[in-house]
Amino acid sequence: RINLPNWVTEEILTLSGDLEEKKVLEFGCGVGTLTVKLAEEVGPFGRVYATSFSKNHLKITQRRTSKKSWDSKTQKYGDVELIHDKEHTKRVHPSVGRVDVAVSIGTIGYLQEVEKVLKEVNELMPNSGRICFVDYGDYFHIIPNVDWLAKNEDVERGFRNCGFSVQVKRKKGLFWNYIVIYGIKLEKDVPFI
Repeated sequence: RINLPNWVTEEILTLSGDLEEKKVLEFGCGVGTLTVKLAEEVGPFGRVYATSFSKNHLKITQRRTSKKSWDSKTQKYGDVELIHDKEHTKRVHPSVGRVDVAVSIGTIGYLQEVEKVLKEVNELMPNSGRICFVDYGDYFHIIPNVDWLAKNEDVERGFRNCGFSVQVKRKKGLFWNYIVIYGIKLEKDVPFI
């Protein structure tokens, strides 16, 4: 609850639009807190690709998603494909298929090749596909942000160079601030409102 308060999960689901029967990339699934919600939102005919560099995180995510699916009386969860990727900071795993939506929490600030990863996400999506990335900034309100995440203009420009029109919101948290980046894939340079 400290790393991922309920309001962050709700914000991601709201900004991602209607997910029913959609294919969603969760880039950096952590321990599956959001993965379970996404699997429910896409419903039985949707799919979630959940990627991580950590095998342990994926084991926890597997347990959580399996338990929720088994405990439900009806088939209301979509398929969840867990993908381990040792090169998670440099790419989107090649086994991820076409997606309608891409989400991420706490991962984008750690990427070694941000532009490459964003362009690979772009290639997987249709025009007007949605993205919502949340990252942490101003740790303990004294540690500075990663350079390119420090200013909204730089973030918007970086995403625009990769084919996305985004908005950036910053929200105060107890131990850090949240950087919410959301928008759509657009071929033309049109601002996202």
